[in-house]
Amino acid sequence: MTTWLQNKLKSDYFKVYFFDMIAKLFTVIISILIIRCLTEDDYAQYTLFGSIGSFISGVLGSGIGLAYTRYAVILRQKKAGMDAILYKSLRKRMVYTVLLLFIITIFILLLTSNFTFIFTLGVVYGLTLALYQLNVVFFQARERYSVGGIISNIKNIAVAIAIYIVFLVPGKIRVFPVLIIYSSAILVSWIITTCYINFLLINEKIEFDKRTNYLGIMFQESVWIILYMFMLSAFNQLDVLILNYTRPASDVAHYGVAYKYYANVLSLLPALQVVLRVKNSSLEMVENPKYRNMSVIAWIKKSTPFAILLLIVGCITAQFAFPFLNGHVYDSAILTFNILLIGACLSYVTAPNVSVMLAAKKHKLLFLLSIGSFLINFIGNIIFIPKFGANAAAITTVMAHFFLNGGSTFILLISDKNTEVQI
Repeated sequence: MTTWLQNKLKSDYFKVYFFDMIAKLFTVIISILIIRCLTEDDYAQYTLFGSIGSFISGVLGSGIGLAYTRYAVILRQKKAGMDAILYKSLRKRMVYTVLLLFIITIFILLLTSNFTFIFTLGVVYGLTLALYQLNVVFFQARERYSVGGIISNIKNIAVAIAIYIVFLVPGKIRVFPVLIIYSSAILVSWIITTCYINFLLINEKIEFDKRTNYLGIMFQESVWIILYMFMLSAFNQLDVLILNYTRPASDVAHYGVAYKYYANVLSLLPALQVVLRVKNSSLEMVENPKYRNMSVIAWIKKSTPFAILLLIVGCITAQFAFPFLNGHVYDSAILTFNILLIGACLSYVTAPNVSVMLAAKKHKLLFLLSIGSFLINFIGNIIFIPKFGANAAAITTVMAHFFLNGGSTFILLISDKNTEVQI
């Protein structure tokens, strides 16, 4: 790797990391306020709301966003501004899809006489978040990480201010105002960022072949990636859904608290993956197997000491931080968090290699690994959650993620090891 590329990677990473840390700061503040002010039953509903929203946004937002990033980078390499054509076409179809899915959801809920406010708001939140994520990846694909970081924090700032105002109101806070704030904030944020992008694209006059269906080509080349993200989103939310239907609300709440802090521990990973998602689309990573192999080995050697240190410090700190931040109501969540922390450390060592799998165009293998992860999570949760509760959910989550991330690492090391360099 050249010195220029190393410096560029570090610069881009710290831009993403800086804004990601701001987002995490707001997330931590919001999480602590919500955990301390909601009852266990209300926090369980809040956790279910987030799970539904994450599943939908994971499929429509992260899945299609990943496919968009890869193809948009390729288009921009051919001609500056070509990605704008793809963005406009994709945004138009996503808006239509979101409206259609929302109408279908409401119709089904009314038809089955099972209309639930939590589920409906979760769907609205997830669908709108998917649209918002497209606006964020538009700038990330252009390597304008600072702008993307500012845009990604509009939602967090809006939510933090609104929730803080609600918490100033005397009396016990219920979950419904909190969920309405989340749904409204993401909708307003999407409208603002869409208007900003439209303003930027006014002066971009791009000549392109109108006979070429760029969006169709993107989906055709990325079908395995989108299917992979669907499976990933599905098994990421299985734990909460099965807990919700097989265990008391207190178990859902305790697992939700542990998972919130687990997600915060993983705060470095999304920033790294955002940068790698673009960098790994380079020809060097796509066409040079030996280079990929060296990159995987180098990352494992560099990240393992950090992961071990993180595990030791995290387990010790949790014993004191949980009672201080959450009160003693959620002390039983400490063990659940410690289990999830093992998974977080394993993810730091192996998860970045999923981006390398994408660069190597091993999309079908990645999808097959995600099916295996889904089955591990589903079978493990169905068998063990009814008896062992939140800790069983944490163990199966760690196993499922390691099967995916560790499996990707193993495949790369084996398949690229003896491959000759392509000149």
